[in-house]
Amino acid sequence: MQLLEDARRHVREGLDKGVTCPCCGQLAKRYRRWIHAEVAIFLIKLVKAYRKDPRYYHAKELIDAKGKHSTDASYTQHWGLVTKANAEADGRKGGFYKPTQRGIDFVLGRIAVPAHAVIYDNRVEEWATNNVSIRDSLGKKFKYEELMVES
Repeated sequence: MQLLEDARRHVREGLDKGVTCPCCGQLAKRYRRWIHAEVAIFLIKLVKAYRKDPRYYHAKELIDAKGKHSTDASYTQHWGLVTKANAEADGRKGGFYKPTQRGIDFVLGRIAVPAHAVIYDNRVEEWATNNVSIRDSLGKKFKYEELMVES
């Protein structure tokens, strides 16, 4: 039992930098995920699409002109901003999302959310103490009003 406790301690101590588990060989790492501009743009596109046609959208349906989409989209479920489709129940592959009311409120500027979450093993261990709005998340490079124009 002591060997297992030693392995657990070794993993816990190395989570911030990343550590290989001595038991299974997998990388274990704690990640800090932010509500950054790419995530904010994904949420804006998702909310705009959903308001026109309420359904689950695949992240690739929301790709910008350069062919980019946020790879952090799945993390927004931790903030309660999106609901992820149950791929097994729906018979589809993953990556399908719809906004929650909280996500809609965030995109419309009605609420702010924690700026980041510290995530390990797909669970939030810690929230940022500061909140950000959709405009904060977009930064200075993107104009909220331009992104919100209906196409």
